[in-house]
Parts: sequence; C-alpha cells; structure tokens
Amino acid sequence: MARNTAWCRDTFAALKPYLASFRYLNYLDQDEPDDLAAAAYGPNYARLRNIKKQYDPDNFFRLNVNIKPAS
Repeated sequence: MARNTAWCRDTFAALKPYLASFRYLNYLDQDEPDDLAAAAYGPNYARLRNIKKQYDPDNFFRLNVNIKPAS
C-alpha cells in the first residue's frame, strides 16, 4: 500500500507543472498538506471564513473540505 501511495505522489509531483492552478472541491483529498479549501476558494476564502465564524463558530460542519472559522 505504501509503495502504491508513493508512486501516486511521485507521479503527481512530476505532472504538477502541467496542471491548472485552480482546484475542484470534488477532487481534494485529506492527505494533501496544503489548506485545500483556501486553494479551491481563492480570494473568496477570507469572506467564507467570516461567514463560517458567524453561522458555525463551533465548526460543527467540519467534514470533507473544511472552511475553518475566522479567529
């Protein structure tokens, strides 16, 4: 299993220069190191964090790709 995962990550790293700069939410995975929601929502992420803070301050809806509430 680890060997397959390593192969996938190496292949992705080799292809990364040729990929688009935007992200689709349906294709994000939890094992990626970056803040995936920030990458996907781009300049709207700060506004969405403020909305999340107002309506979900306890981060109840935190599954899938989470928008962290603003602090």
